[in-house]
Amino acid sequence: MIAMQSKSPIAFAIANGHLPAVRVLLEHDHFLAKECGKPLIQVARKGAIDIVRFLCHNKVDTSYKEGLGQTALHKACIVGNTTIVNELLSLSVPVDPLDKSERSPLYFAAEKGFLEVVDVLIKAKANVNNLDRRIETALFKPAGNGHVNVVARLLDAKIDATILDFWDRIPLRFATRRGHIKIVEMLLERTNINQETPDHAGRTILHNAAAYLRQGQESIIDLLIKNGADPKAIVKLKGGSALHEAIAPVRRNIEAAELLIGAGAPIDKQSLHAMIEKGNLNLMERCLKLDSCPDLSERGFWGMTALHLAASLGHDNMVKNLLEAKEPPRCWDMNTMDPLMCAKKEIHSSSVSLLHNVLLSPIGDYKSRVEQGVWGRTVLHWAAEAGEDLSAYIMEESISSIIDALDDLGCTALHLAVLSGSLSTVQQLLSAHAQADLVDTLGQTPQHYAAEQPDVNILKAIIAAGADINVQDKWSRTPLNLAVEKGHVASVDELMHAGAKLSTDYAKNHPLHIAVTMGEDERVRTILSSECGKAVMLQKNSHDRTVLHLTSRFGKSKILTNIFA
Repeated sequence: MIAMQSKSPIAFAIANGHLPAVRVLLEHDHFLAKECGKPLIQVARKGAIDIVRFLCHNKVDTSYKEGLGQTALHKACIVGNTTIVNELLSLSVPVDPLDKSERSPLYFAAEKGFLEVVDVLIKAKANVNNLDRRIETALFKPAGNGHVNVVARLLDAKIDATILDFWDRIPLRFATRRGHIKIVEMLLERTNINQETPDHAGRTILHNAAAYLRQGQESIIDLLIKNGADPKAIVKLKGGSALHEAIAPVRRNIEAAELLIGAGAPIDKQSLHAMIEKGNLNLMERCLKLDSCPDLSERGFWGMTALHLAASLGHDNMVKNLLEAKEPPRCWDMNTMDPLMCAKKEIHSSSVSLLHNVLLSPIGDYKSRVEQGVWGRTVLHWAAEAGEDLSAYIMEESISSIIDALDDLGCTALHLAVLSGSLSTVQQLLSAHAQADLVDTLGQTPQHYAAEQPDVNILKAIIAAGADINVQDKWSRTPLNLAVEKGHVASVDELMHAGAKLSTDYAKNHPLHIAVTMGEDERVRTILSSECGKAVMLQKNSHDRTVLHLTSRFGKSKILTNIFA
């Protein structure tokens, strides 16, 4: 039973531990027992055994639940009071009541490390495999908190250590990240845990260990590898290895990295670049000597190679080592800069001298960038991004094979031309029949980007080419949504005139909601002047707010006048 009980006289007496007063009140009126459910929970947490025992024997409702859905047994387990736990269980109180998080008393006793209470509950037939709303058993918390004996007792009771929680995590992950080697050892020896099962971020147990272990805890990595962990496994979502996870964080663990390299962890691009960013020369030198060292011309963030990074950061010895390892000295990043330019920009004179003394090849033109496969772009992509005259490309017969090619971000040349703000470049691509409805990795089309450009003529050109103006991106936003957000009144007018619908985004906000929230009178008037604008006046967003709610909330009196006009 969950109920609200006011502070009656007996409740005050119980809360303040006045047993004689409680006894007198109950003897005077036995019906007062109905008001003692919540006070029972409070004194159970305080550990007042005499009052708890008295109330229980006077038939107070021991199943009463407070605001969090917890019973007196929950509270006794939270504070680890074995005496009260035994008292409650002797009255046949349910051993597995669940609170609003679907957690049983055993969960809290195990989390706090109260071994004696855990043992009592298990002997009372508590369900050790009960799952809370995060799909976690009672094993997760003690494993992470380092309660070795509690973990051992739960394993004795046949708790399932292989259950994945809501984020695909297992108890071993928490023990590993916190450096509890005895628990890690116990879980590996006594269960059939699969270390290679990735969590929600694609990390295996070894990835988590490498990323979070502190100095002095590296023996866990050795233990995991001896028990079958694969040092070559790659994080699925980010592409990094356990080695990268050890090097990349602010609290990088060089000892862990060396252990992983010794175990055969691959020296991937991310790991090598992280070594350079962190300035670890010794580790980088060791990696350059290995057969597994990656191609030094491979690109990372913003199309930068290892040499770009070393030159930008002024790591002279690293620059020297990379040049000796034959890394190409003249390759372009996404900002059309080579390593020498990067060193000059950051005023690293020693690195500049080193780079000046090598043969600068190949030259950094469009052709070299395409050959190096930067971002998967063609010559046409680069020219369109620069807003160049495309006449020479358009005239070539081979243009049809690359005009709609997608780069690594899913962008076509038309996407990039729109972003460049060059109307003439956009018009050239449209005249060559470039498709306007292809989406990039954000689900956005050229018309989405055109709606955000200040030059409405770019949007007009794309609309005239027959583009779908009601297409939605990954956040369910249409070009009209974006035009309203950016405050481009001319683009809003153009889209409304072309028949754009007032579609809702991921938060169920339609363009009129957005215009009202931003307080843009002119955009509100434009939308209200249409029939569809009037039709959505009473439509609610995800916060159950209509246009009138928002207008009133933000005090937009002029907009209210327009609405009621």
